[in-house]
Amino acid sequence: GSASSHSPSYTPSESKEPTVPPVITPTLKPTTNPTKKPTALPTTGSPTLKPTTNPTKNPTGPPTTGPTNAATSSPTGGAKIIQVGLDPVTFDFEDGSLEQFVTNGWMISETGEITGTNSVMNPQLEANQNADLSVTFETRHGGRFAYRIKSEVAIGDAVFVYLNEAAMISFQSPSPVIPLRTNVLAGKSTVTWIYDSKVAEIGTAYVDDVTILPNIEDGFETGNFSYLHWDANEGWGVDGSNPDEGGFSAHFSGTLDIGTTRSLTVSVSSVNGALFSVRINADIGMPYDQFLIYYDDDPIQGYPRRTGEYITYSNTILPGDHTISFRVSKPPFEAPNPRDEETDGTGEVWLDGFQLSPNPPY
Repeated sequence: GSASSHSPSYTPSESKEPTVPPVITPTLKPTTNPTKKPTALPTTGSPTLKPTTNPTKNPTGPPTTGPTNAATSSPTGGAKIIQVGLDPVTFDFEDGSLEQFVTNGWMISETGEITGTNSVMNPQLEANQNADLSVTFETRHGGRFAYRIKSEVAIGDAVFVYLNEAAMISFQSPSPVIPLRTNVLAGKSTVTWIYDSKVAEIGTAYVDDVTILPNIEDGFETGNFSYLHWDANEGWGVDGSNPDEGGFSAHFSGTLDIGTTRSLTVSVSSVNGALFSVRINADIGMPYDQFLIYYDDDPIQGYPRRTGEYITYSNTILPGDHTISFRVSKPPFEAPNPRDEETDGTGEVWLDGFQLSPNPPY
């Protein structure tokens, strides 16, 4: 298709064989209609968690400034680095802007090739030329990168997609709209799309719905519960008595009356759901006490005995607003014998490395 918007100037580079492993032509068979626009494409938080301080590992003292939820950009020569906060960042190109991308001739197409009206397309190239489109971003704890692509390559042409220096996928034949996603590590990442032309002014590729979904992690390295706005009952605190990583962990060390419970709770909201995980060290023993994990008002995991060391628990979160609660409770009856801490534990619990990984929108 043709683009109806103004094409920016660019200097196509002379064709050279991309330095990638042998090209793979994937078998791409979507099981559902890939051109249908999702009913909920997030442009704001998923999960919506608003920190007030900025966590660091092994801090010399609690930080005094914190990240914003929204993404910001910092220039690096001709490129910009998108600093991803707690909220996903989505580019659907409906505003006609490519400001956050390095384009080298790629331009806005208004032909409705993928979702909505706008997408990004490569320039029309002479034979033996190529042009690239790239976006650079930085995440604190890694995450996922997702996009949709449609290939109308000419015979002999190819589209290559890189994550940093590694080739992720290539297209050597036409394909329908394909949703693709990949995991990214913490730190800076660059995704690049290259159209490599062997036949003049024929082939086109379209890219749309570029989405960066950051992982959200709280290792309690602020020294308190402020980063993810935890609601802590009496007995819960943050200290350095037994962290799994770093210098701090959440710690329950309170005294419970018969039939009472003390909770540590966080609220989450996601558009497409998420996966959460946490590291647990429970020094618990029935009939003196037990440790429970609640999803909303439903118990989803219980620990009536000592874990002995840190273990990982993970589960899924459905779209919408939810709470995750960690609860230490004492049964509504008196234990028949005095507690033996060697076998029944001390009644303490430590939590560390709480992480949320939001699901992509497609």
